[in-house]
Amino acid sequence: MLNGQRNVNLLRRIDTVRLAGIRRLVGVDLTEGGARIVELERRGSVFNRFKSAFEAVASLSVEFTSERTILEKAANVRGRLRAEGITSRYAISSVRSLGVKVISATVPSSADDMDEWIREHYEKLLKLPLSLRDVSFRHDILETNESGTVVEVTFVRNSDLEEYRTFFRSAGLELIALGAGTRDVFNTLYVAEPTILEEDATVVYVAENTMSVTPMKKGRRAASKQFAIGREDNLDNILSDSLRPGRGSDDKLIVAGEAHSRLSSHAGRAMKPFRLSAEFALAAGLAIKGFLPEISPVEFLEEQEKSRFAAAVYRSLTQRTVLALGSVIILLLITQMVASIYIRSAIDQLDEQLVSSGTAYSQIALLEQQVKSLEGKLQGGEGLPGGTNFARVLHDLAAATTESLWLYKFSVNAMERRQARLSLGGYAKANEDVAGFLKKLQFSGLCSEVKLVRLGSPGQLPSASEPVLPLQARRASLVTFEINATVKE
Repeated sequence: MLNGQRNVNLLRRIDTVRLAGIRRLVGVDLTEGGARIVELERRGSVFNRFKSAFEAVASLSVEFTSERTILEKAANVRGRLRAEGITSRYAISSVRSLGVKVISATVPSSADDMDEWIREHYEKLLKLPLSLRDVSFRHDILETNESGTVVEVTFVRNSDLEEYRTFFRSAGLELIALGAGTRDVFNTLYVAEPTILEEDATVVYVAENTMSVTPMKKGRRAASKQFAIGREDNLDNILSDSLRPGRGSDDKLIVAGEAHSRLSSHAGRAMKPFRLSAEFALAAGLAIKGFLPEISPVEFLEEQEKSRFAAAVYRSLTQRTVLALGSVIILLLITQMVASIYIRSAIDQLDEQLVSSGTAYSQIALLEQQVKSLEGKLQGGEGLPGGTNFARVLHDLAAATTESLWLYKFSVNAMERRQARLSLGGYAKANEDVAGFLKKLQFSGLCSEVKLVRLGSPGQLPSASEPVLPLQARRASLVTFEINATVKE
């Protein structure tokens, strides 16, 4: 069981999204007045996605000035994305409308199902005359104590969710995750500023019409306080009144949001993830959520919508795997073909070297054949006439043989009166070469009674049982011959 669990954990570490070729995602912080967009690229090892590095490769801010409908806003964003060269088509966003309500509650320990408990008490929590059919909710666990479990419940109107889906479809982007509110700004802190986990801090997010204040203790979030703000409100006073009692002077104050400049410069340090302005902090956090969905449990997309992205990832991963295997096979075939060509070239070079030394090769082959014939006769008890000088016969015979004539058969048979019968067989390039060889034998003083027993027609090749010819002779048109003669004493 432990081994199985370990294997599952190892598989979860593998970055299948990057293996599928998806290296960049777009975080879109969409509000009524505009959109802040960050294209984030993931780097690092694909075998441990929790230790990956991120880089913001593009960022832009789109203001909705004259656009009134959701389709007009989507067309504006689509055009800006094309103009900025942002080609990523997968996006993550968060509903930022006035219909979003974030409420903290304590679920008693006796409750078996938190979602069921929230459904039963949603009217008291929401404090609005809305039917549960008109809203969706998700919860995030903040802490567990003796009283029960403290959760942060996010309510969103279903009409707002559908409006966001329409916007991204019209903008040419595919939603792979959809949160609500500004909770995902903490993703940026956890990834871009991991030292925040070791310190106490308060995160202030200043939006166009709201301001949220969230204390953090050793990296754990407490319940957020939400404040509606107007253009004339003094945000520094609101912030001072909202800070927790007993807050230490060393506690860090981190500010983010599209309207963070409304706070005084001494009020806190602006969050600047990946060297971006504080107004892009939420957009960067949303992009991180796309790569690491475990970091943010608040998700309003249905399972069917999320499964489309998973299917696209595994489909691309399968295609890339097949392509990689095909490339390896093709590379092996090419390597084998190159090796075959190289070996064939080496053999051809060796053949050319043998052809260039064809005359010497022919003479050596003839002498070897003659030596073997002599050894056989001696072992068989056959002898030459005592007066016959066999060395002289071989010397004169070699002198009479030209480069255009090859001998493959040579025999000497003893006769009466100290004489021997010489039998020769061979190949020549033309009949004239055979005639010239006969004349040399007659006038050499070696033989008498020289007779041409057989002369083959041009083009006749040697049989498989006959000796192998030199290389240059294999490529020529040959005639065969057989000669008998009497060796003189």
